[in-house]
Amino acid sequence: MQPNLKVASRKYRFRVLNGSNMRKYRIALSNGQPFHVLGMEGGFLPAPIKVISLVLASAERADIVVDFSSLPVGSSVVLQNSLGSGSTANIMRFDVDRAEPDSSRLPLEFRPIEKLSASQACALAPLRSPAA
Repeated sequence: MQPNLKVASRKYRFRVLNGSNMRKYRIALSNGQPFHVLGMEGGFLPAPIKVISLVLASAERADIVVDFSSLPVGSSVVLQNSLGSGSTANIMRFDVDRAEPDSSRLPLEFRPIEKLSASQACALAPLRSPAA
C-alpha cells in the first residue's frame, strides 16, 4: 500500500491535514489502538486527549501522537478513514521495522486556556468614520 512509512517501536508526532475540499475524514488505526490529540485548528488543547478516532472536516488540521511501542517488529498498522471507501478508505500504512528505546512522555497538560466571559467575547472596537 502506498504511501507507507517505516517506523520504530516508539512514539511519533504527526500533523494531519484534511486536504479535501468537501470530504470529512474519521481517522483511526486499523488495530483499534488509541492515539493522543495534542491540538487542532485553535492551537494546543488544554491537555492531550486519548481517542480511538478523530473527525477532520475539510481543510482542518490536527496534531496527534501515535505510540508504536506495543507493536512487534515486522507488524503493520494502517491509518484508516472510516467515512471513506475505495481509495479514500486507507490513508497510510506504518511498518514497524526496528526497536528503539523511547523515554519521551506526553505532558499531563499544556498552557491553560483562559475562558472569556460573554461580555469579553463580544467586545467590539468602535467604528471610525473615514477621514475627509
